[in-house]
Amino acid sequence: MTRTHRFVRMIACFGLFVGVSVPAPTAVAGDPAELVPADSIAFVGWSSLMNAKEQAQLGEILKAVRTQAGIKAPEQPIVEELTALVVPVMQAPGCLGLLDLGATEKGPDLQVALVLEAGGQSEDMVRRLDQIIRLAANPEAVSEASVDGVAVHRASFPQAPVEVFWGSHGQRFFATLGEEAARKTIARLNGQGDSLASAAELNFARGKVKAAPGAAKFEVFVDLPAGIAKARQLIEQFNAPVLPVVDAAIQGLGINSMKSFYAHSRDAEEMPVLTAFLHVDGPRVGLLSLWEQQPLSDEDVKVVPRDARWAAVWNLDVPALWKNTVETAMKIDARSVPVIQGGVMMAAGALGFTSLDEMWSIFGDTWAVYDAPDHGGLVITGAVLVAEVKNREALEGVLSRAMATINTFAQGNVTLMQKQTTYGEHTIQYVLIGGVPCPVAPAWGFAGDRWVFGLFPQTVAVAMQQVDAKTRTSSILDHPDFQAARKLSPTSVLSLCYLDTRHLARLLYPLCLFVQTAGVSQLAPGGLALDLQTYPPVLETLEGVHNCVMTASTDDDGIVYVLAGSGKSGATVAAAGGALAALGAVPAHTHGRTSTNCRGLPKQTAGTGGGLKQIGTACIAYAIDNEEQRYPGSLQELLEAGVLTPEARQLLSGRPGAVSYVYIHGQTMGGDPQNVLAYERLKEGEGTHVCFADGRVEWMPYDAFKRALLATYQRLGREDEMPPEFRP
Repeated sequence: MTRTHRFVRMIACFGLFVGVSVPAPTAVAGDPAELVPADSIAFVGWSSLMNAKEQAQLGEILKAVRTQAGIKAPEQPIVEELTALVVPVMQAPGCLGLLDLGATEKGPDLQVALVLEAGGQSEDMVRRLDQIIRLAANPEAVSEASVDGVAVHRASFPQAPVEVFWGSHGQRFFATLGEEAARKTIARLNGQGDSLASAAELNFARGKVKAAPGAAKFEVFVDLPAGIAKARQLIEQFNAPVLPVVDAAIQGLGINSMKSFYAHSRDAEEMPVLTAFLHVDGPRVGLLSLWEQQPLSDEDVKVVPRDARWAAVWNLDVPALWKNTVETAMKIDARSVPVIQGGVMMAAGALGFTSLDEMWSIFGDTWAVYDAPDHGGLVITGAVLVAEVKNREALEGVLSRAMATINTFAQGNVTLMQKQTTYGEHTIQYVLIGGVPCPVAPAWGFAGDRWVFGLFPQTVAVAMQQVDAKTRTSSILDHPDFQAARKLSPTSVLSLCYLDTRHLARLLYPLCLFVQTAGVSQLAPGGLALDLQTYPPVLETLEGVHNCVMTASTDDDGIVYVLAGSGKSGATVAAAGGALAALGAVPAHTHGRTSTNCRGLPKQTAGTGGGLKQIGTACIAYAIDNEEQRYPGSLQELLEAGVLTPEARQLLSGRPGAVSYVYIHGQTMGGDPQNVLAYERLKEGEGTHVCFADGRVEWMPYDAFKRALLATYQRLGREDEMPPEFRP
């Protein structure tokens, strides 16, 4: 396996673990849009990509990655640097911007910029990224450069269309694809030129969703006309003229009326809220016609019971949608319209209709689909469809003719038998499919002007009691979680979806627990000591989880989408468990280790740093649990806090023959990452293992260790506390 292939595999594995954390940070001061130029095509900004609890869990997972991947010496340094880099990256506020899009002889020229408010860790992040690229690709690919007077690192790859630049600007870390992106980013960091924060389109979108600059946990902005124009230029640069049908499709689908897309995530007092806005300034045709509907009424929503597990209710003007579809098809390719109309008309004729208008007249505008515990279904088998009906007789005729047609083509002993039963005042029709062990019996019935359809007569019977206003009990409108979420959405909506997130988390929790435990068990023979409590008990998992309500509405300026509630559920933790299981599937080859580590040190000196690694991880976990993010005052505090693994507790037990450690108290997570946090007492003057303030552990020769220790006490202003044997 080549170094590049190993690097790609490590990145993929690492990205999988990072991706399972759902952002749940708090907002910070400052507007990330200030960090990118005003003409940026797209922009993503965030305050942090994980909270303190998620950071502690990630630390455990990273330790697992490092333990497993470190088995193979050639890959160990890459993994060490990656795991040391990812936590500060996930902590730091920042933004990602697409600044330009073009083409070179080698391919697309993406000019992308990443800027992080890294604080005192910016220089260390530069150094680590430099080391990662040198180890993964080729040391000669990296060089020093200067962009507009700012010293940067540059990496060039033979097959890549653009170079990579990165560096530190004050307390900000930046990395870019392309030299143009580097120049624009440095100019912004120097305060030159207009920023995206001053762009009229972004400010208009923020105003629509009432988003204060810098108050978002996460936000996304896309300048749609600029993106389309750049894509067109890219196609033309490759000598591929834009076909007229593409322009026709853009116009017919209404894409040319879309000005921008903006999404904003924040923490309201009640629950998390995500608001998205599509700015529309032009004819609402094509895709946009889906939102040209009448708003929902309370009566439309009351068909959903109070305890629904999930539900979707929407208005859809089918005749108008069909008309718009034909008009759009005419603009794109007029020759396709007769084919489309002919096919639909043939289907309508087979169902007994003489015209499309007659077929469209069966149903009204309002539709609903949902499932509830009383339906007796499994996962989704209890789902029912509730549709507004304008012509009941026509629908009954369609159903009868459909059964006759299917029976005509049935083979062998398979037959469709239409049965009838009653439940209360309601009559229910259902189809028994004979001759085969069919597990469903499609059923339907009518309650007023509503048609109810499900997979079983039992589910339809219960649903019709809710649909009928005379027998209806409380509806979803009476659910406290639904009421709280609806307060955060527009009053008038075209559609809404509801999800009992707590139910989903409970449903998936056993599977997640099973997968995570299996993954950890698979890794255990390789020496992994991962605490299963990184996956919390189910009650802790449900803390702070709110049921979700999603709504769509429209006004003169565009379309507004609001999601109020928690996106975090058992599905998130299932991904984490699956990632661990996937890692566990990699052969450990424990017995195939060489007698030297990646630095070529003798096995007896290289193998004793594991205790310091565990101590460093425990110190970080300890710091996360207190507001000052301070490290413990002594190693004894780690024992009392209960954040050490059993192996680490034994290391600090003071038993005869145990390794002895020296700990430098009075430090915090925000301190200099080059500070020495703890070290093993020197053996025979050769050197020792050292744990730095950012949690990494290295073997250091005596002279290098002495210099690092002196620099640590100097930075702490406590030179008088330095052990006498190491003083100059």
